[in-house]
Amino acid sequence: MKYCLEKVNNNDKQEIYTIKKNSIMYYVRKIWGWDEKYQVEDFENSFNPINFKKITINQKCVGFIETHEDNNVVNITEIHLITEYQGLGIGSDIIKQVIVDAKEISKTVTLGCFKENKGAINLYKRIGFKIVNKTETHICFEI
Repeated sequence: MKYCLEKVNNNDKQEIYTIKKNSIMYYVRKIWGWDEKYQVEDFENSFNPINFKKITINQKCVGFIETHEDNNVVNITEIHLITEYQGLGIGSDIIKQVIVDAKEISKTVTLGCFKENKGAINLYKRIGFKIVNKTETHICFEI
């Protein structure tokens, strides 16, 4: 399926938040309970459009990726697709491109997910990520 990665601006903030909320609510609710006020505040405080790309198909936003980069690492902080676009290879393709780009500049790629998110864990392992740390709630990967 053909998709585009597009720059994000402040006008995209609500749509990005809604996609994130729909993607993580199940896990957050199960672990800590969902507090909408806290989630909105946390998102508002951390949202910086420069770190985001929206994933679009036919000009419809179907997901986003957020990355942060330092001297040695590109961290895929978040990647979310709306349910109907999961399992089509879009997320794997985007992650693989991040890996290629990072390797070209000699950087490691890291990411993490909820321990309960078996689909994400299987995807990351298939791509070649190795588990480097586990917490009570999350698994951290590196490639």
